[in-house]
Amino acid sequence: MGLGGMMNLVRKGCLSLVKEGPFVCARKVRRYLVSKQARDLIGGVRDLNVLYRMWIDNKEKPYFDGTDFAGEIAGFSFKPLISIIMPVYNVDLCWLKKAYESVVNQYYNNWELCIVDDCSSDMKLREYIKKIAAEESRVKYEFLKKNSGIAVASNHGAKLSTGAYIALLDNDDELAPHALFEVVKLLNEKPEAKFIYSDEDKITEDGGRCDVYFKSAYSPDLLLSNMYICHLSVYERELFFSCGAFRQGYDGSQDHDLALRVVERTDEIHHIPKVLYHWRKIKGSTADNSLAKDTCEDASIQALEDACKRRGIKAVVEKTHRPFLFRVKREMTDNEMVSIIIPFKDKVKLLKQTVNSVYEKGGYKNIELLLVNNQSKEAETLAYLEEVKSKKEVRLIDYDEEFNYSDMNNMAVQAATGKYILLLNNDVKAIDDDFILALKEHAQRPEVGVVGAKLLYENMHVQHAGVILGVGGVADHSFRNIHHYDDGYFSQANIVRNVSVVTGACMMMRKEVFLEVGGFDEVNLKIALNDVDLCIKIFLAGYINVYTPYCLLYHYESATRGAFYKESEIIFMKKKYGDLLYSDPYYNENLSFKSPLMYFPDV
Repeated sequence: MGLGGMMNLVRKGCLSLVKEGPFVCARKVRRYLVSKQARDLIGGVRDLNVLYRMWIDNKEKPYFDGTDFAGEIAGFSFKPLISIIMPVYNVDLCWLKKAYESVVNQYYNNWELCIVDDCSSDMKLREYIKKIAAEESRVKYEFLKKNSGIAVASNHGAKLSTGAYIALLDNDDELAPHALFEVVKLLNEKPEAKFIYSDEDKITEDGGRCDVYFKSAYSPDLLLSNMYICHLSVYERELFFSCGAFRQGYDGSQDHDLALRVVERTDEIHHIPKVLYHWRKIKGSTADNSLAKDTCEDASIQALEDACKRRGIKAVVEKTHRPFLFRVKREMTDNEMVSIIIPFKDKVKLLKQTVNSVYEKGGYKNIELLLVNNQSKEAETLAYLEEVKSKKEVRLIDYDEEFNYSDMNNMAVQAATGKYILLLNNDVKAIDDDFILALKEHAQRPEVGVVGAKLLYENMHVQHAGVILGVGGVADHSFRNIHHYDDGYFSQANIVRNVSVVTGACMMMRKEVFLEVGGFDEVNLKIALNDVDLCIKIFLAGYINVYTPYCLLYHYESATRGAFYKESEIIFMKKKYGDLLYSDPYYNENLSFKSPLMYFPDV
């Protein structure tokens, strides 16, 4: 499609927005905006694969050149046998050879390869398997008499194995040469590890590497949104079998089902931030087209529904706008009051919009509104306050001091009577219905500390989709300024996931959590970074924090304003948290800590 054709499509999308409203036609517009051509045209998106090739040259190759793999392996005190399980079914022989060669070429050589052919019709595959087994004593194999599916074939491979750990390899993919080395290195550092996974990329037919996925540390909510763990996955043998191994009937999503069951039995889940697995991208494969195995999506839904039942979660698992991305929509477990705190100073037009959003789109009736008035003087504002205070659920709190965001909110929380606290800026306006419910479905969870929303500028570009520690010196918003319909890096802008920090412009938590960590720092962080500090304190107290795109609001902050912090506040945060600011568990050390915040490889 040429430039003119693309422009016509975009114009049609814009006309639909005018006629039907911005969210009625969301699916139509998404089709225009998610194509690479439209994104490049509208947003100037950089080619991540170009940057990835630069990362390989500038980061990965020097690591290979500078590492004495043999010397480090010789120094390992723990050298376990790693069993690599590889089910085979009618794969092109050239890809099977590549997969096998990637195992033979491992720097760490205490491995066994357990191949199970799932009754392939191509006899050349059987002959090749017999040949390599005759030449290599570490290769075991079994030929199934009938085609039984990948779950059954993988389980046969696991039963052939004798290693203390089980690694998974598809029959057309490749392991990076240092894959097992990195796994065993981690096991020497953290022998308690039970479930290990790594970063991954895709490899084309001509051997080119692309579509790198630099992953976060274990994120329970992200795993419920999609199978982000994927490759390379390594399981402690005892844990693998005690969880029931792979389950028949979940083919295509058998790995997601297994991972969901494994994380219910262990907290020793470890991520290696290195690209250890190359997923073959060939025509018709899932790596090339996620719709190639559309029946697998139903298996994932079943696996997620099973996980909810096991965990006692009352929820509905919903498909989203993209294959293999899901929403686990939880039911309300209580009807406790939500105390909504809105600090303001005049700007009554904005305040009205925010308050009206609560009534019109909140979706929750048991509320109280605490409007914290910071020396408003305009007659229109004072008239509105006289009007609104007649509502039984509205309480006015006067804060007759110099602006101190932390102190204002701390005072309001103390006065709040609700179990839940919802902090709102006075310049937000709800877009979707039931935005309070979207926050509360997570805030009600005992393991969750604070929940944040997706916020958009007026031009439909992202203002907030979670916060990354370390960016810009202390912290900054991820995916800032990408279009709302651009899903961002591996769709993370538009799925529920865990983050370290969310913005105070819209955040919900239980009042007890806020009080447990001491609330906002009203002495050192009067203006900004107080939300970052609060979220870090909550995280360090043992809670997980959640970002949900299903709470969607406009934030009428200038799209060009960016983040302005007092120097004293920046110095305070760096002194207080030090290196913690540069080790956000939900970000990856291989990604850029520079702007723009769109998850570019750090080259």
